Amino acid sequence: MRYIFLSLVICAIEILSGVKIHSVEVEDNDNAWFNYFGDHSFGNGPWGLHLDSQIRRTHLGTDPQQILIQPGINYELNSRWIFGFGYGYMRTYPYGDYPVPIEIPEHRIWEQASTTTPWLGVNWNHRLRIEQRYLGQPEFNTLSGKQNVGSFRYENRIRYRLMTVIPFPDIFDGKFYLKASDEVFLNVGRQVANNQFDQNRAYIGLGRRMAEHLKLELGFMEQTLQHRDGKVFENNHTVMVSLFSDWSFNRH
Repeated sequence: MRYIFLSLVICAIEILSGVKIHSVEVEDNDNAWFNYFGDHSFGNGPWGLHLDSQIRRTHLGTDPQQILIQPGINYELNSRWIFGFGYGYMRTYPYGDYPVPIEIPEHRIWEQASTTTPWLGVNWNHRLRIEQRYLGQPEFNTLSGKQNVGSFRYENRIRYRLMTVIPFPDIFDGKFYLKASDEVFLNVGRQVANNQFDQNRAYIGLGRRMAEHLKLELGFMEQTLQHRDGKVFENNHTVMVSLFSDWSFNRH
């Protein structure tokens, strides 16, 4: 099934970019991500703090893959629209069959808008995020005889996520819910040559409200990721454990 999905992705890339991909290498990884997401309003006003930290591990959690810290600010325009912006730091470790040569840092600035619309009896959340990314580039140091990060490459990326949450009000004490989402990532700009398609994340998870402002979620994500050369794809089968909080800073 995953090869059928990957073939569809490759066809879409060829149609949208006009670049014919003659041969690709595919690797499979079994990953585990441990996440914390917090959205905390400042009193009764529209402003709030967004917190996002992730520890990503490969080989089912035994080896490092990535770490991500991504704080930001939210502005709730009304009951339907929320805008946000912030900064993110990521570090990618060598992993998989085609690893990066050294640990790679990334600094990013991001802006986003999200809205919720009803359809088919449930609410659908649409999130559009734009990222300005500064990715560390490995360079050979003639003095040390080793590679290190010598400069940073600038890129832009656009992300769109569609997500729905289906509550179970009449079973399991009304605290359980099902979440499903899909998010596509596209690299844009003249700096991008071979991987206009960056990745896709398809996710399904089961969550439980642990307290009034705290939720715990266990899910599975199938991530299809294209490397910068355009010829290597990763099928990342990922177990995700996520903690969510949404309390206000002026709660009593």
